[in-house]
Amino acid sequence: MNTYFRWFLIALAGIGICPSWCWGQPPPGHPSSEPKQESILPPDGGKLPGKPLYASPWRATLQDAPSSGGSPSWAGQNLGNPAPPLPTFPPEAPEPLKPFDTRPESHPDFQPPPPGEKSSWFLPENPVEQPIELGQPIPLKPQPWTWQLLPQGLIYRSYLAGVKEPRCGIVFNHDVRYGWVWDIGLGGRIGMIRYGSDDPLHPEGVQLDFEGAALLRIDPEEERDLVACDYRYGIPLTWGSGPIRTKFGFYHLSAHLGDEFLLKNPGFYRDNYVRDSLVFGKSLYLTPALRFYGEVAWAFNTDGRAKPWEFQCGMDFSPLRIGQWRGAPFLALNGHWRQEFDYHGSFTVQTGWQWRNAHGATFRLGMQYYRGKSEQWSLAHRSEDKIGLGIWYDF
Repeated sequence: MNTYFRWFLIALAGIGICPSWCWGQPPPGHPSSEPKQESILPPDGGKLPGKPLYASPWRATLQDAPSSGGSPSWAGQNLGNPAPPLPTFPPEAPEPLKPFDTRPESHPDFQPPPPGEKSSWFLPENPVEQPIELGQPIPLKPQPWTWQLLPQGLIYRSYLAGVKEPRCGIVFNHDVRYGWVWDIGLGGRIGMIRYGSDDPLHPEGVQLDFEGAALLRIDPEEERDLVACDYRYGIPLTWGSGPIRTKFGFYHLSAHLGDEFLLKNPGFYRDNYVRDSLVFGKSLYLTPALRFYGEVAWAFNTDGRAKPWEFQCGMDFSPLRIGQWRGAPFLALNGHWRQEFDYHGSFTVQTGWQWRNAHGATFRLGMQYYRGKSEQWSLAHRSEDKIGLGIWYDF
């Protein structure tokens, strides 16, 4: 074999690249080639005669190579036997983990609170009110009852589809007989004083409210004339705990016709409709989002066409998602019957989308369908069948 070629093979061996056929084995693809060896170490484990064992049998220094021509003493040997295994040590056994005690009392710096107070160790660092999702049971969070002036939220909320409830809103209706009409509400109901919890979404306790509203109708096809307006105010006393809520109170309602309407209809009969009523209502929450209710009112003072008794019942589906831009759907049904029409009345359905803030106030966009005697009680002889788009805001 050429001397230069031998030195080339030695250089390849020095950097760890050596074809197996240079140690006496046939080249790849040769008919007599045998299966490839699993190891490429020499039979003596990589020990050269008279030389120490290096980390790699191929990384010998230049002094191991002959100073003149000729092959090294270990050239041509079969280096296919495995190297002796490195010494191994048994792994150290890990220390057993101690059980982690999450109780605040186990902390070395824990100090018991004074009698009658709650330690800050038991309070969350950043308490955040989580929204109540659909279908969850009514949260039973025991809270202390205290006296509160102008509290947030209502124990007994207004009926969503009750067209005579005090709220702010407008519905752009189209009636099959009278064309376009705008039914507007300007008012609301607020809490005056409460003895109970301070939860604005589902408060418990006893609360005195005040309500008032002007419920008017505009005719956009007649220069936006004021057709009629019903005025309502009342003082309801409400109380409740858990899923059951109760209302008892007084309300006054009087109906009036607009001046422009009377000037354009000089022969129209004006009914001086007045009701001073005691009202009793009951509502049941099957979930925080679903409520069924019923109400009865008896008027101890009436005038015009008004008679003492009226009844209404219905259902509100209004999820308690708060502070979320995406909002939530709502659905409301209401039936209202009055004695002056032989207990015939009206039916209302509303549906759409709503948003609620952390104080319980609700903003709604949606559709309303109304069928029955006129919403304006001074026009009670009329029967209406209308549908429209509405905007409502409840305090």
